[in-house]
Amino acid sequence: MTEIVDRLLPLLLENAELSKKGVDLLQKAHKQILRKSDADRTPEEWFVLGYYAQQVQQNDDALAHFTQAVLKNPEFEAAYKFRAMVCIDTQQFEDAEYDLNKALELDPSYTDARFERARMYHEMDEDKKAMAELKELIELDNEFADAYALLGSTSEKTGDYDGAIKAFASALELDPDNGHYLTQRGLAHYFAGNYELAEKDLLAAQKITGTNHITQFNMALVLSEHPDKVKDAYRSFEKAFKKAPDMLNHFYEQSGKLERQRLDGRLDGIITSQKAEEEKNGSQFYRQQLILLLERKLTEARGRS
Repeated sequence: MTEIVDRLLPLLLENAELSKKGVDLLQKAHKQILRKSDADRTPEEWFVLGYYAQQVQQNDDALAHFTQAVLKNPEFEAAYKFRAMVCIDTQQFEDAEYDLNKALELDPSYTDARFERARMYHEMDEDKKAMAELKELIELDNEFADAYALLGSTSEKTGDYDGAIKAFASALELDPDNGHYLTQRGLAHYFAGNYELAEKDLLAAQKITGTNHITQFNMALVLSEHPDKVKDAYRSFEKAFKKAPDMLNHFYEQSGKLERQRLDGRLDGIITSQKAEEEKNGSQFYRQQLILLLERKLTEARGRS
């Protein structure tokens, strides 16, 4: 194993976001390893190639490289876990389960593998299994912030918004400046009908993550619940769809059934309530535009799902 791989491997095994220096090191290692023949590469070098391919979303290459790593070292538990992550992302759940079970057989204390198994169950809509896995994981490591966040997402998906908000709060206690956790809690507040708390969390998240089509769409959902903020709601939806015209289509294609049904019902409810306002208080330009925009986007998304 080369010196550069020795330096890089501990960073990759943590699966934390790489610094600029770490990214540069990964790219340098990738180039060096590619100069070697397949037969001369070590399991760790195959792992680095797999990690690199995973980061640039070359999933077939990532699977092939991680497979070479475990063929050369059948006890390389991290390679099984990372191969499982690719399988989860590509919905090859049977293969993912095999790899995660193998990783945990090799190292029963491997909490990252247990987390990925919970994520797999979450993606499969086997929510009871996901929650049981996460609760067991939290008992083993009560400072695993992502475990609390995934528990929140799973609870929210099942309609347990109080449980979701509590779980996201626990994640935020461990990582207060995590914009993703704030967004998730904000959406849990939103679907629970707590619009003021939802807006507060989403604004705080936006300060951390910046403004993009997702933050604008989420904020538009909340603004739509305020009768006096119709113009702001329309503008937020308009900006979100201008930046990502197929955003709703992609969500309908990629999300789970329950999540898709929940958003579909909420958007339908916004249209219905805005039409009721039209009948009650007369026509209003931005309300009309909001109705037309959401009806058009919903029709497109439902046609693609």
